Amino acid sequence: MLTKLYQKKILWREKIIGLLLLALIPIILLVTLLFINANRTLQAKAIDNMMYGAKEVRSRVDDTVLNVYGVSETFASEQRLLEYLDRTYESTFVKRQSTLLIKRRILDTYNTLKQNEEIAGIYTYKDEFFNFIDPNNDGEDVVKKLMDIGVDDSSRLGQFYWYPLMDNFLTTAEYGDVRKDKVVLGSRRVFSSFKSQYAYIHIFAIQEEVFYKKYANMQEQMNADVYIVNKRGEILSTSNEKALSDTAYSASLENLWKNHLDKEDGYIQVEFDKVPYYLVYASSTTNEWKTLVLVPKKDVFAENKKLYVRLIWILIITAILDILIVIYTYRGFMNPINQMIYSMERVYEGDLDQEVTEHGQEEVRRMLRNYNSMLRSIKTNIKERLESDKEKKQLEYEVLMSQVNPHFLYNTLESIVWMATEANRPDIRRLAASLGRLYRLSVGDGQEIVTVSREVEHVTAYCYLQKNRYQDKVEFHIEVEPALANRCCMIKMILQPIVENSFIHGVDLSENPVDIYLRLKETKKHLRFYIGDNGVGMTRERLEKLRHALIDEGREKEIKVRGTGIGLGSVYKRLRLHYGAEGQLKIYSRQGKGTIIMVQIPKIDDK
Repeated sequence: MLTKLYQKKILWREKIIGLLLLALIPIILLVTLLFINANRTLQAKAIDNMMYGAKEVRSRVDDTVLNVYGVSETFASEQRLLEYLDRTYESTFVKRQSTLLIKRRILDTYNTLKQNEEIAGIYTYKDEFFNFIDPNNDGEDVVKKLMDIGVDDSSRLGQFYWYPLMDNFLTTAEYGDVRKDKVVLGSRRVFSSFKSQYAYIHIFAIQEEVFYKKYANMQEQMNADVYIVNKRGEILSTSNEKALSDTAYSASLENLWKNHLDKEDGYIQVEFDKVPYYLVYASSTTNEWKTLVLVPKKDVFAENKKLYVRLIWILIITAILDILIVIYTYRGFMNPINQMIYSMERVYEGDLDQEVTEHGQEEVRRMLRNYNSMLRSIKTNIKERLESDKEKKQLEYEVLMSQVNPHFLYNTLESIVWMATEANRPDIRRLAASLGRLYRLSVGDGQEIVTVSREVEHVTAYCYLQKNRYQDKVEFHIEVEPALANRCCMIKMILQPIVENSFIHGVDLSENPVDIYLRLKETKKHLRFYIGDNGVGMTRERLEKLRHALIDEGREKEIKVRGTGIGLGSVYKRLRLHYGAEGQLKIYSRQGKGTIIMVQIPKIDDK
């Protein structure tokens, strides 16, 4: 009944939560559809932003290129420069001195003021090469490399020509930084009106780092790789440092876009290493270079996905808050009923002091009022029945204890003690004195409640008598804290029948010496006595039969022991009668190993 009520309560909550979740699913679907439509707009916006970024990078790179063009144009007709270039140098040393003078007096002054790019070298019609980067590095090997790349190609006339990214062979210095060691070479044949011919070739060597710094911050904002390529698709500068140092990797990248360089500004979708990318390109306005922006497709929508996830989380959190509000409201309305259910569960466990507060709606209060009335009636009936049973058991106990006339027994034992003394038999005297002490403790002054120490003393006296009988076949051990035993109380005649049970079933049936022990352990609310032996024990079937017989009054005779006539069943029922559910008796046994009986009582001091 109680379990069904509790299950209905849980089921009702689950239905409410289920309905909320069911309402949340269509909302999530609707938000998803709206987000898909919005995502298309956001996608176009993201691509527009990349296009804007590519054009901004292109513009900054074009400014650098235009600066180079301006420097070349300025020095194409610089009379002071031409004077140095037209001289005939018979000595390499003198030519290098002139190179240093040109750099110091003409080039550096102009470039410092204007913050312009510097001419790296000039090749003259006299086959003289002036190296302004490294004046000492102007030998035949450098000239040969210049010829190999075609700086004197007459078909190029006066146009500026840019070469692929390469190592800077114009200097012997190495920086250990690929961006500084790699340069973009550019050459321009300069026409001399005085000589009516192309007399000089301006050579520029721009470090890759110069271009990279122009767009480094833009690249970080776009979170994409930027590439500056020439009309053949060869990389001149890039934010991807691997493409600068790994020739095979850069070649695979160049194959990625080489078929799309004839297109105007725009974007395409490509695939690299099986990963889809967007390739955005913007054409230079000053030469045939292109600025490329390569970004993984997933990164384009990364922010959009984050926004979508945030929206879904907001919906989920909102749903959770709604569920919490519903549960709070539900508990506020159903709280009286829940209290009654909890009370019923506690009553089912044996606690009848569980009347509930009468509050809530009128119908609920009426139900709780009737419940409390019913609970009080049950408590009254149970109390009357317990009193009747207690009186009955008390009478039975008194009849049991009256089986031996204590006054007659005391007088007889005193006579035995006197006769043993006269006959010089101290062993008989001690045995008779112990027996008298045992029965004196058993009968006492008629009190039902005694201290734990007195109950232990009773057990000790009994064991002394048994020791005289069994001699070395049995040893008895007591582990009880005296202060605790003197402070706490219990009903008498609980431990002795259990110890007697150990003698009868553990010692009598054993062929080996047996140890019997009594231990007392204290918990926060209870005292627990452990009476055990290492005798013959019992089978599992016998143990289960004994455990069931403890709580079955109809089978009490099956667990009586010889001796006092007080069986374990009577001990168990007296514990339950006096202590209720807190009085426990549990049996543990294993055949051939022994038996342990645990007795639990509430911790009650002598006050």
